[in-house]
Amino acid sequence: MPIGDGLRLTVFGLADSVDHTHDAWRTLATVCVTPTAVWGPAIIALAIAYHRRRTRVREA
Repeated sequence: MPIGDGLRLTVFGLADSVDHTHDAWRTLATVCVTPTAVWGPAIIALAIAYHRRRTRVREA
């Protein structure tokens, strides 16, 4: 979805409208950017799992 000033809204957030000369460059860019897009949700999931594990009620 075009936002303006050469930017567009993508799954990974705002991105510059870059024309890749070859599909390999597009694939490399996707591989390099994807971990940063997954980082936030992964940390939240780990924090919730840690909290649940640490606050579990222990039975005697």
